[in-house]
Amino acid sequence: MDGTSDGSRGRVIFMRVGSLPDGLEVEFQIAENHPVYQVGGSSRPLLVISPETGEVWLGTERLNVTAAELRILAKLAENGRRITTPEVLYDALYGDGTGGEGSGFDVRSHIRNLRRKLGDDGRDPYYILNHRSLGYQLRPGTYRLIKAETDGYG
Repeated sequence: MDGTSDGSRGRVIFMRVGSLPDGLEVEFQIAENHPVYQVGGSSRPLLVISPETGEVWLGTERLNVTAAELRILAKLAENGRRITTPEVLYDALYGDGTGGEGSGFDVRSHIRNLRRKLGDDGRDPYYILNHRSLGYQLRPGTYRLIKAETDGYG
C-alpha cells in the first residue's frame, strides 16, 4: 500500500508485511516512530519492548511497567513463537534456575497485571496468549522487541 498523509501527525506509511496463519493480513502503520498494526480491519497498537532502556510502549503510549513485568515481556518476546512455561518465566524473574515453588502464582499475578495494562481481556486475550497447562506466548505479529545489537519483529 502506498503512503498517505495525515495532517496532524505528518506522513503515515502503510506496508503489507505478511499474513497470519488464519489468513488475516497484517499491516503496520508507522506514525511518530511507534507502529500500529491492523488485523482484519481492526486496529490495535503495536507492543514495543525495549529491555535495554526499560521501556514498553503500546502504540504511542509509554506503559508504566515494573521491572518484573518488563522481564516477563522480554522473555516472552525473546522466545518468539514458542510457548514459554511459567517455570522459565519464574527463572527470568528471580534467576535462581529452580522454577521455585509458588512460581505459578507469581507469574499469573504478573501476567494478570500486564494484561490489565495492555487493555487485554483475560477471557479472550489478544497480546498475551495462554496455552492451558503449557504456558504463555505473545501473539505473533503484535509486538516488536528492540535490542541494542539487533531489532526484530515478533
